[in-house]
Amino acid sequence: SSSSSPSPSSSSTSSELLYDLIASFQSMDSIFASEEKTKKTLSFVSQNLRNGGFFFGLMPDSSNVWYRAQKGESSRLNNFRDKLFEVSFQCTLRDGVYYGNEFRMKYDGEIHQHFLVHFPTLIKLCSEYNLRLLEIENLGRFY
Repeated sequence: SSSSSPSPSSSSTSSELLYDLIASFQSMDSIFASEEKTKKTLSFVSQNLRNGGFFFGLMPDSSNVWYRAQKGESSRLNNFRDKLFEVSFQCTLRDGVYYGNEFRMKYDGEIHQHFLVHFPTLIKLCSEYNLRLLEIENLGRFY
């Protein structure tokens, strides 16, 4: 048996192909690599999500990462570590630039690429694609 789902390059308008739930578990923040990628992804979700459906994703807590990275006097973002992970930045702090702010997070011996997500921008763009933010929750509350 096999199953399929529409690819990001195809969009559906038939109600039989719309989804009740669309989820992004590991790379939700990667849509903030560029404004174009963010808009393309939100457009895809909006076109393929049934009215009243849900879209959710997991990503690092950008607010916490920004806060911890800005401790210092230079415009360069500061690397930091915790007992579970280490964060290093591949960019410099640029006022008003909400896309392409890359950082690397090392945990479990592997390095993972991430992008900071500016939540006010995400919320604004979601509304442009008829998506409404219901909740932002830090997973740390569950552990």
